[in-house]
Amino acid sequence: MNSRQPSNRIPVATGLRLLFLIGFLAAGLLSWAHAPTWGGSTAVNSSPNPPLETRVVGLGDSVPAAAGCACTSFVELFGHDVGRHTGRPNHTDNDARNGLNTTGLLAQLQDQTVAKEVAYADLVTVTIGANDFATAQRDYFAGTCGGGDGLECFRAALPSLRANLTAVLDRIRTLAAGHPVGVRVTNYWNVFEDGEVARQQHGDAFVRDSDQLTQEANAVICDAAVRAGAVCIDLDTAFKRGSPRGDPTGLLASDGDHPNQAGQELIAATVAAAGYAPLP
Repeated sequence: MNSRQPSNRIPVATGLRLLFLIGFLAAGLLSWAHAPTWGGSTAVNSSPNPPLETRVVGLGDSVPAAAGCACTSFVELFGHDVGRHTGRPNHTDNDARNGLNTTGLLAQLQDQTVAKEVAYADLVTVTIGANDFATAQRDYFAGTCGGGDGLECFRAALPSLRANLTAVLDRIRTLAAGHPVGVRVTNYWNVFEDGEVARQQHGDAFVRDSDQLTQEANAVICDAAVRAGAVCIDLDTAFKRGSPRGDPTGLLASDGDHPNQAGQELIAATVAAAGYAPLP
């Protein structure tokens, strides 16, 4: 039987296919070597990567909820201001609810949707505490509140206000889980009605007493905020100490209790004046 010896010659068709494959791979390598990087300036019709989105979340009661007037909340106004400051797209979630107190806010922060919004927030505003005194009003107007100045029933709510607000701020930090977040806690110009409406409905003594209670509540709010590493925003000074005769009527809605549009704009400006950290 004749044996067939292996040949070193490559068939013509096979050789052509190999030459074509080598040429194709070489062209591909050259093309890859000269391709622009993602978002690079040499790419044709390319644009830089889209800017990061900033996120603002508003928490609290009827003040940030913009109750009492058909107006834009300071939360949305502040969100727009953040966008102008950073030059980046901004997303704002306003989770404020009418009638919310510190207990209610603490419960709200267990809601998955709200918790997720806070977890990804860059800046969070918190306005809470006035409704913690609502149940004591009946005793005050009945003259049974107690204390030398008739405000003792309100003061009984201050420890729980401090404890709950501290828990709220701790919860925000826990949700952030190391993500840098700036927390802005506002105090109040008054925890009840104020200005001309308060004088007409309840008299000068009520205006004086509610101002005293507000000062004490604000001290608790700001102390809890600072201890938690948050920034306290002084709306009392913005609304009253800087206005003629300390009368905020021009900044209040017709109910004398909530800010009008001018009041909401003043709050937004006061929050913005505290800066945008941790944003650049």
